[in-house]
Amino acid sequence: MLYTATAVTVGRIASPFALDMVWIGVEMAVDFLRCVPILVFLLSSSLGCAGLAVAHGRSLQQQIFEAERRVLPALLRVSPVQEYYAGGELRMAAVTGSGVVIDAQGHAITNYHVVRNAERVKCTLYDGYEVPAHVVGTDPWTDIAVLQLELSELRGKLKWARIGDSDRVRVGEFVMAMGSPLGYTHTVNFGVVSFTNRYLGTTGLYAAPFNNWIQIDAEINPGNSGGPLVNMRGEVIGINTRRSVFTGSIGFAVPINIVKGVAERLIRHGEVVRSDLGLHFQALYEPAAALGISPDTGVLIRSVDRNSPAESVGILPGDIMVEYEGREVAAPFPNDLPRIRRLIAETPVGKRVRIVVLRRGERLVFEPVTRRLAESETKDVEVVLWGFTVRRITERLALIARLQKPYGVLVSGVKDGSIAAKAGLKAGDIILGVDERPVQGVKDFLIIYNELVSSGKRLVLLDVKRGALFRYVMLKQEAVRSAATRRDE
Repeated sequence: MLYTATAVTVGRIASPFALDMVWIGVEMAVDFLRCVPILVFLLSSSLGCAGLAVAHGRSLQQQIFEAERRVLPALLRVSPVQEYYAGGELRMAAVTGSGVVIDAQGHAITNYHVVRNAERVKCTLYDGYEVPAHVVGTDPWTDIAVLQLELSELRGKLKWARIGDSDRVRVGEFVMAMGSPLGYTHTVNFGVVSFTNRYLGTTGLYAAPFNNWIQIDAEINPGNSGGPLVNMRGEVIGINTRRSVFTGSIGFAVPINIVKGVAERLIRHGEVVRSDLGLHFQALYEPAAALGISPDTGVLIRSVDRNSPAESVGILPGDIMVEYEGREVAAPFPNDLPRIRRLIAETPVGKRVRIVVLRRGERLVFEPVTRRLAESETKDVEVVLWGFTVRRITERLALIARLQKPYGVLVSGVKDGSIAAKAGLKAGDIILGVDERPVQGVKDFLIIYNELVSSGKRLVLLDVKRGALFRYVMLKQEAVRSAATRRDE
């Protein structure tokens, strides 16, 4: 109708200028008519998307309710009493963490650092009742621990969570971090997956060299550790472990596929046995250009432990490992490193393995024999009457201390006012001998210590390494006898 009316009007105009203006108007009208279907489509699409967003919002809310309902009955507040050493003496501390029941037998997952050196553990269920539990096993390397609930103490029916597949997790996926942050039980923090394969290095608090982490923006606070990371299907896809040191809005969870493997071995054997070759790696992305190779050529061997299987066969720092047991390996980026470490760690202990490296363009083959990976942490032992604590010397510590081999004991703490403190012994000292008797390790040291205390010898000479220097420290045991006499009186 608009086009027809305009045409009639045009027939009554005599001015050329006016006619030009009319035709311009006609063209604008025609262009508008052509745009109408597009405008109608865009408008309807916009309204449709808005409707979908509202509908999706309702659906998401229902998913949250359903996922929370599925996991909540399996959620635990974990309250261990931890033993720890400080200032050269044993102390106790009550802490709070989280956990999740994973099977009908009452096994539950939490973090190693939650139950580390725990003397006893209490778990609060979703109904508020407390159930005692014991630690089945721990794995400091992945910061995972397994608990066993005392089923005889249950007042209701046991519930457990459904385990998901962390390999299917996608960036942007909605997730919930469930647990007991700051001691507040049954808490749900909502967010999205920010990254699925985050690498956090091998140093720092609770470092886990075999882990790639699921990064989330749901808040992880003290007490959340050990709780489940849950997707919108109500499946546990990770174990919340830590947060960024800079902000609480960036958290990290151990992927559940890593947790499953660790938990199965802890339940079956009480420990996780891994292999080691003494190799330490670096991603190739940065040094590749200087080396004149592609970053995906292999993985750079950054260092080789002294007296390790790798050193014994001639592998050197700077070599590029390109094959392990017939399998090509490459680590162009740091987040590729945990996969290679796991490949070695999962090899049976005592197996001869075939490694191919590049050295100045030449391919070399080596066949080291794997050894058992040493514990990542060593426990303190209290030397009560002398007033300090000691721990085992690890291969890594021996390397740092420039010892030819791991022998002696490390002084991990000294009690104020003790005879050790008065004699000048300090935390960080390494005791290599006692009264001219060599100390091979903690066991040797304790045997000598008990003999000397029983003998009542007045003076005890410690052979100590402090940094690069060697010195003697004289302990006066008459103070021990005097204190014992006062207690008897």
